[in-house]
Amino acid sequence: MSQFQTVKPLDNLLVSRFKGASEPELHIAMSDLVFMMNEGASGAILKSICKNVPKSIIIRAVGSDNTNFSKLFKRKLSKQQTDDVYDLSTLWVEISRFFGNDSDMIAEWLNTPIPALENNRPEDLLDTSFGRQHVKLCLEAMKFGDFA
Repeated sequence: MSQFQTVKPLDNLLVSRFKGASEPELHIAMSDLVFMMNEGASGAILKSICKNVPKSIIIRAVGSDNTNFSKLFKRKLSKQQTDDVYDLSTLWVEISRFFGNDSDMIAEWLNTPIPALENNRPEDLLDTSFGRQHVKLCLEAMKFGDFA
């Protein structure tokens, strides 16, 4: 299997997740997914993802800055960057579904201090797995109205 063939399904999966939850998800066998994640996603996907997700979120999630971000487009993402983008994509699907893919509502929520997140904005917590986990827990609580 060529390098291009092993990375392309992962790239397609990641980009489709950030486009919104309306499209059926591409299914990849767990062992294939682990292999592809270890190989790294194409940096070119970042350009596509930024069409649907605030660029600042993606920049922080991959551990970059405004100056160097576009350089990532021309290379393969590291294993850690790929893992972070994958994790963020999983959460993004949940956020999109919760807000009915309404980009204005998503943007407003991401930029609003949330008491359940210790008055942090969800956007500020998306660059670490720890922060993403807390945002996910907050979303779960919102789904069931459980903020006790």
